[in-house]
Amino acid sequence: MYDKGLNNNTDKMLFESGPYVSKNNKENKTIFYTIDTYNLKNVFARAKNIVLFRVFTGIKIDLKRIKYNPDNKRYEYSLDNGSKIKFLRLSEYAKCDNLAELDTKKRYGHCHSRSLGVAYGCKNSKLLSGIANLSYDFCHSVVELENGDIIDWTRNLIMKKEDYIKLTHLRTIQSIDSNDLNELIENETLRGMDLRAYLYFRDEIVADLDKHQLLKKLN
Repeated sequence: MYDKGLNNNTDKMLFESGPYVSKNNKENKTIFYTIDTYNLKNVFARAKNIVLFRVFTGIKIDLKRIKYNPDNKRYEYSLDNGSKIKFLRLSEYAKCDNLAELDTKKRYGHCHSRSLGVAYGCKNSKLLSGIANLSYDFCHSVVELENGDIIDWTRNLIMKKEDYIKLTHLRTIQSIDSNDLNELIENETLRGMDLRAYLYFRDEIVADLDKHQLLKKLN
């Protein structure tokens, strides 16, 4: 079976998450899962996350580690060594049709499509797609802003790139400038393609299309 240019075996090989082997340390996972839980608005959703992470990962989430600093207008996660990891909630700055889902678990599972929309709306940004690792490897897309900060829609998060990479071990496979995203609207072939294939292999795909167009002209 084929779907938008990918057969099922290829799709599974390229984009299926796993195996369930963590390449990340417990402290990084604890910090990231705590921030993720803090960025949920509903107290019951927070409580459920806390229980689930404790039962299935052994990680203890302590939301009291996070405080809002009115001086720098950032949320801060306090580490045991006294240092702090600063972040913002995307929901407090974004303006879009899907804004309501950012404060809920509905934000999960939409990293590719939502990151595409965010990058398209943020001038001089980059859409980064690659492999991240928390409890296992998984395909993930985020947006790098002009100032170097990372937007992760699925965590309702804006964070310095160096901190984000440290916590998630994100390894970028494909970086697409926001100025190039118009091609998805203008090019019928790209518009009908599987979004993940485009996000991960854009340069190779565009190069092949350009070569094909050149051959058509020569013939």
